[in-house]
Amino acid sequence: MVGTLAVSLLTLTQTLDSTYDRRALWLAHGPGSTGVVQGIQASPVGGGIFVPGADMLETATDRIRHEYRASRAAFKRFTVFGGLYIGGALATMAYYGGRHHPKWKPGWGIGLPVATFAVAWAGQANATGGEDHLRRAMWWYNREFPRAVADFERANCSYDRCALRVRRRLSSDHFVQGVSEVPVGSLDSQLELFAAAGDSARAHYDTYRLVTENNRQSRRFARVALLGAGVLYVASHNKIARSFSFGLLLLSYGAGHMAVYGVASADSELDQAIWFYNRTLP
Repeated sequence: MVGTLAVSLLTLTQTLDSTYDRRALWLAHGPGSTGVVQGIQASPVGGGIFVPGADMLETATDRIRHEYRASRAAFKRFTVFGGLYIGGALATMAYYGGRHHPKWKPGWGIGLPVATFAVAWAGQANATGGEDHLRRAMWWYNREFPRAVADFERANCSYDRCALRVRRRLSSDHFVQGVSEVPVGSLDSQLELFAAAGDSARAHYDTYRLVTENNRQSRRFARVALLGAGVLYVASHNKIARSFSFGLLLLSYGAGHMAVYGVASADSELDQAIWFYNRTLP
């Protein structure tokens, strides 16, 4: 009997040590960086500015390693394209902004900005692909851990069929569900889905929607202020009017800067909502 009890306690300890609550991963976002955190305590286990990653994904199963390595390769290409974009942007500004530049030539005058735009697009495409591969690797990694099913009505909706993740695309982001990655819908229109997963999932999703709407308002204000600053500067040579245009420009920059932090905060809230949602699936 004592031996049976000892085995039971050992089994329970091993189960608790490998539960979803302790070891499942999610992404914590900051302006210009992505962190990989683990468990309900959000312990940092990885991340990075240009090439985010986590060591446990490198030593996981073949499928997870494949997605993880594809993610790192895409982020490395993004870093290279980012450097080329900065070089192209500086060259374009130098060509058009210099007072003593040679007579304008179509090859350089058109080629520089077009090439810079193409490099920026390629970099963004690789960054988007890198994040998508990373999210897929984490989805498969989290699948291995036992989860506490809080709602018996959800017991028939298994992780393999119903677990969510965000699919990143250049055109738009949306939810996909299960092993088959069935499209679910846009990121900000799934309130009923998260409400069914409990208070924690819904609270984080409600915060995500609120912060996302505030970000939209900030970006609209930034665009209007920037447009107003440009029009006012061009339309008038009055010193007071031009000073006012510089004030609008500063307001535009401030609103845009706040939106960058807001996007990072919204993304973190959404990832936590997904983490709690998937936690309730058997």
